[in-house]
Amino acid sequence: MPPPKELESLDHSTALKILRQKIDAKFINTYENIRNDLIRLEEHTKWKEPIYFITQLLLDINQLNDILLKYVNTEDLQFRELFCIAASNISDIVKYFNKLEKILNTNNYTSELFREILKLKNINTFNIILAQMIEYIEEKRFDSEIIFEFLTNTIMSNSDIVRGSSVKALIINFPVKSISLLKIWAEKEVSISVARKLWKHLEESKYEEHHQVLIVLLQKISKYNYNLDPDEIKFLLDWDEELFKMQFPCINLQLSMEYGDLLTKYPPFIDVEKKRGSVWINDWRSYPTTIHYTFLKECQFSVGGEETSIYNGHISGLILRDLIKIPETIGYLSKLKFLSIGWCENLTELPESIKNLKNLRHLYFHGTGLTEVPDISQLPKLRYLSLDGFELDNIPQWVKIKARKYHSLHYIKENVNKDDACVLGLLEILIGWPLDNVRQKVIEDEISFNLMSRRLYPRSAERNTANEEDLKNTIEEYFYNAHGTKFYKINEEGHVTGISITAYEGSISLKLIPEEIGNLKYLKELFISTGFPLTLPKSIENLKSLEYLNIEDVRYK
Repeated sequence: MPPPKELESLDHSTALKILRQKIDAKFINTYENIRNDLIRLEEHTKWKEPIYFITQLLLDINQLNDILLKYVNTEDLQFRELFCIAASNISDIVKYFNKLEKILNTNNYTSELFREILKLKNINTFNIILAQMIEYIEEKRFDSEIIFEFLTNTIMSNSDIVRGSSVKALIINFPVKSISLLKIWAEKEVSISVARKLWKHLEESKYEEHHQVLIVLLQKISKYNYNLDPDEIKFLLDWDEELFKMQFPCINLQLSMEYGDLLTKYPPFIDVEKKRGSVWINDWRSYPTTIHYTFLKECQFSVGGEETSIYNGHISGLILRDLIKIPETIGYLSKLKFLSIGWCENLTELPESIKNLKNLRHLYFHGTGLTEVPDISQLPKLRYLSLDGFELDNIPQWVKIKARKYHSLHYIKENVNKDDACVLGLLEILIGWPLDNVRQKVIEDEISFNLMSRRLYPRSAERNTANEEDLKNTIEEYFYNAHGTKFYKINEEGHVTGISITAYEGSISLKLIPEEIGNLKYLKELFISTGFPLTLPKSIENLKSLEYLNIEDVRYK
């Protein structure tokens, strides 16, 4: 950020004089006042966040003052420009102090006071000015000795924004000279936000030494994240970047106190609720400051009865939600077996690297903005697929092969005719859920009801098993009146005679009935209600046995 035009003509001594006058007139006195206010705060409240912030602010004041004192006699032309930037922001610093003093002088230590203090925390003027100076160094490619010394001081700043800017400037402006310093930084870094912004600069560097620094950084993060493979850490950093853009952080805080008491000790407010073996983050009120992804420990996904998430240092199960973009680095997840992508209405394309997931067995989509099925037919271990919500004109042949080869198997085990089972398997892919045999479902529910009754009322007589007529009536009730269900009926020969698919609050977004529906020559009943416009194939005319047809919002091909 260049200095304002009215300051461009200032020589070094004039700029420095302005700074020193302002510092002496305002900062030194204010420093003592704020120290006294801090003592009073500690006596009257146990709320540690504003206390920590003011403590940190005093350190920032000292740091800025020390820098000005250290370079007071320098004649370096590059540094003179930096002084102009600082001088141009003096008025902002003064206003900042005035606000803080005014708030603290109220002596009324209420929650409202603390909220006002924390508002100032988010606009820490000192750190912003230092970051602007460092960004100017990078932009102008300053490379003098005094600039290097300045960056050496700021790389260990307690501020993420200052520290991150310093590391980036060292990588770009002093790629060789800063190697040893960068290695020390990588060993001590505790902030995900800093690592997230810098790892690609290290990876894209032409210097092998920078790649070694990246390895140190990734290994440090891996140490605090279940010893994950360093390449998979790259994906986590990219994923974190996408969530950060959307202000949906899902990383909790467990601090590694590399910087002692200079770092915050207080975790963000994130509530984690387990639901059916997976994790839902309910509250997004704060952003993380350290390198520990505690949510990984909680993410357990039930796949084929096997709990998977992190295994031998690799991510094997992953649920992605509310993303606009999936990072290319997902291709690094070499052991990933289960991937679910849902509620991503603005996701319009997938990364090419998804084709690198050679161990992927389960891939589920729900509610995305994708309009074409990605060509992932070459994934050697892919078995199970869901394309719920896709607006398809045609179903790719490789998807039909997956339906016949894998999705039809459990229907065949339930005595469904092999050819009809393939149609059910294809419907399963399109709706993202398996279809249940309605008769078997009714019987199972009846058994469950009897067991529950015996537990609740052990002395009462057991409910009589329903006769065939009652069973038939219950089946019809389930088939036509239940919501959020996926049923089929079969005759004694195993041919499908009925299909009922109904959605509950957007649980199913079926938009296309496959042409293969015309192969169900014994189909008598077809009932579909999902709340979405539905495209019917011409093959519907082949259903000569059809007696009942009820489909909402129909479009014909």
